[in-house]
Amino acid sequence: MTDNLRKAVGVLNATDKRLVITDGEFLFSSDERGVTALLDLIEKKKYNLSNFSAADKVIGRGAALIYVKMKIKEVHGTVMSEKAKEIFELYSVPFCYDTLVPFIVNRKGDGMCPVEKATENITDCEKAYTVIKESVSYK
Repeated sequence: MTDNLRKAVGVLNATDKRLVITDGEFLFSSDERGVTALLDLIEKKKYNLSNFSAADKVIGRGAALIYVKMKIKEVHGTVMSEKAKEIFELYSVPFCYDTLVPFIVNRKGDGMCPVEKATENITDCEKAYTVIKESVSYK
C-alpha cells in the first residue's frame, strides 16, 4: 500500500465519506452512495487520474470497471465483491479490501446491486461504462 492509498484509507475511515481519491496533493471525497461520483469524475475530465489512489466503502464489479477506465493507480475497498476482485486481477490493478463478499447487495437488501448485475458479463470497461450510465440513468 502506497502512502497515497494509506492517506485515502485514513480519510475514509476517519470521516463519513464513502469515496476518497488522492494523488498526494489533490484530494477528492464524496459522501454519495453508488457510482455517481465516479461517473462525475470521468465526465468532468478535470484530472488525469492515473496517479491517483482510491479508497471506497463499497466496490462492486461496476465500480471496478469504472476504476479501470479511469486508469486509477490502486484501490482499497472496505467491502469488495468477488467480481470486482476478478476485474482488478484481470487488469492488473493493485487492490486490497477489508471484507470480500460474493456480490454487492442492493439498497433494499433483497438481491444483487443493479450495477453489479448489469455488468456481470462485461469485462470491457468502455462497454461497461455505457451500460452503467444507462442503468443509473446518468445524464
